[in-house]
Amino acid sequence: MEKILIKKLNQENFLITQEELNYMLTNIGNKDPKIRDHLIYSLIAKGLDNNCFSIEQSKYILSYIHDQNLISNKYNKDTLDSELTRSFSALILALLLHSDNDTDSAYYNLIEMNDKLEIFSKAITALTEEKCFKGYDSHYGWIHSIAHLSELLLSIVKHSSYTGVLNKNLLDAIYHCLISQSEVFGDGEEKRLALVILSLIKHGKLKEHELETFCSKLADYYNTMNSEEVSKYRSKDNVANMFNYISQFLDTEKHSYLIKFIQEFNGIYQQYSYC
Repeated sequence: MEKILIKKLNQENFLITQEELNYMLTNIGNKDPKIRDHLIYSLIAKGLDNNCFSIEQSKYILSYIHDQNLISNKYNKDTLDSELTRSFSALILALLLHSDNDTDSAYYNLIEMNDKLEIFSKAITALTEEKCFKGYDSHYGWIHSIAHLSELLLSIVKHSSYTGVLNKNLLDAIYHCLISQSEVFGDGEEKRLALVILSLIKHGKLKEHELETFCSKLADYYNTMNSEEVSKYRSKDNVANMFNYISQFLDTEKHSYLIKFIQEFNGIYQQYSYC
């Protein structure tokens, strides 16, 4: 099966049989990165981009991931199979939402509104529940659960159907993800989270008071925490890195509040520095 799929991946356009599609979906979380990442994910991405799947097949991909709730942390708990399945299911959902929002795609407006809203909500919950903070593994390749969930959330906030009604839940999920991390991110996860916030700002979907509440919550947490706890120190490092990345893309005058907050937060960061 893999040889057949590799051959199709190297073609500009291809057709996928139901048997091949079933194999791809049941191997979303395959431990072999050559199969999971370089073959199955790449084939689905190329197929959606080049309109190679039938409408029925694209709906089948969506229903397989969505109906079985594969992005949930409750799916098989904390096994590596589960972590990889959650992570790459999130990436594929991001692709489907991107196509659904693309007027030039054959899959434009493919997803029913109720399903979109449910995916939006489940993705936010998934970030809150995710306990896997692994990035790249020399044997298994990219696991990257937080980064891939961030890709899904980025597709969500960019989507024309996302109005910002779930912003509080989304920002709470990002907050929880950041303070729960006990190590410094090693593979750019904080930048992926930053892009979600930046997209909300860019598309005018984030109200100033929502941003202020989010920032104040983080500032209060790190102002009152026990700075001697190494895990808290490291999580603060991730927050500082995220905000400093965000600051590179802000208009100084238009986003003066956030610029000021970032400067003040860096002051908190330096106050508790071990140097």
